[in-house]
Amino acid sequence: MREFLEFVIRQLIEFPDDMVLTEIPSGRTTIFKLQLRRPDVGRVIGRGGQTIQAAGCPRDRGMR
Repeated sequence: MREFLEFVIRQLIEFPDDMVLTEIPSGRTTIFKLQLRRPDVGRVIGRGGQTIQAAGCPRDRGMR
């Protein structure tokens, strides 16, 4: 899953070399923490959260 997320996100953002994707195991769930340059955040979230929801990520957790 990590490799898939990295591939997709790198295609969306302007500064892929500055992306940091951290995998945090939490019991039966895995949380992915994504750090980007500020201009790239909107590209990943998308208009109205459509892009991030399509990736299966909840909007209300971990998005700062």
